[in-house]
Order: sequence, then C-alpha cells, then structure tokens
Amino acid sequence: MALDGTQYFSSQKIHCQQCSTRLHKNGSTTYCHSAILPVIVAPGQSQVIALAPEFITPQDGSEKQDCEVAAAKRWVAAHANSFAVQPITLLGDDLYSHQPIAEQCLQRGMSFIFAALPDSHPALYDWLNYLENLGEVKRLETRQWHKRSQEVYQYR
Repeated sequence: MALDGTQYFSSQKIHCQQCSTRLHKNGSTTYCHSAILPVIVAPGQSQVIALAPEFITPQDGSEKQDCEVAAAKRWVAAHANSFAVQPITLLGDDLYSHQPIAEQCLQRGMSFIFAALPDSHPALYDWLNYLENLGEVKRLETRQWHKRSQEVYQYR
C-alpha cells in the first residue's frame, strides 16, 4: 500500500478555514488543500485500488499547521484494523521514515518500507558505510527498459 500526499487546490486569493497556508519570502501567502491518497499497488500491475483519503486540514486544538505525516498517522490509526487479517506493507518516501510513524505501524501489525535519504538520515548512512566496508551489505542492481530509455535501480 503506497502512501503519498497530493495538493488538489492552490490559490493566492481564494481560501477558506480548512486551507493550509504557505508564507513566502516576498510576504505573499498561498492557500491550498492537500490529502494523503493511499493506494493498493502490486508489482507488474499498472492499475491501483484507491482507498479512503485523509485530508490535511487544520486540527481542532492544534496550534501547529497539519501536515502529510500527521495525516498519514491518522489514516493508519483509523484504517489499520480493516487490514488486520491480511499482510500489509506500507510504502512511503523519506518524509515517512521517522520513528513515530514507524512505531505506530508496528503497533498496528503493519510492515513498512520507507525511503531514507542520506541528508535526512546521516547516522543510518554512517552505519551502512561502516557495514559495507566490512563486507556485510549486499547489493542488487536491476535494469528495466521504459519505452526508449533504460532505468537502473540500485539496492543495498
């Protein structure tokens, strides 16, 4: 199950109480609406099954603006029980690869694969480099053709 956010409305003029805001350096404000859109995916399948979204909106009693990770946590809390009888692996980008959401997934019996980039996870990459120097890290490289270009995927 892939988790990702998307923005579906943006304006510098039109806004409502449910809008998120972005303040720019030039003093202007952009108002927007966003949501988490979880989908069931499978290797080799171009079709996905869309699941209930979780909207990124101001939360009652919170002084902080809502965000994609908070919405993902709400989605997991609200929907994990629906998938308790079948194995689910959540897929997410670097935004999700932090302890609070990982712990929540594990508590709810969900596995996860979250990308972790070197800039946001330097300690992890220090350990990977250390283990790689000891010969303890396996590598896999695959190549796939997409129309006229070849893509190379590297895993370690």
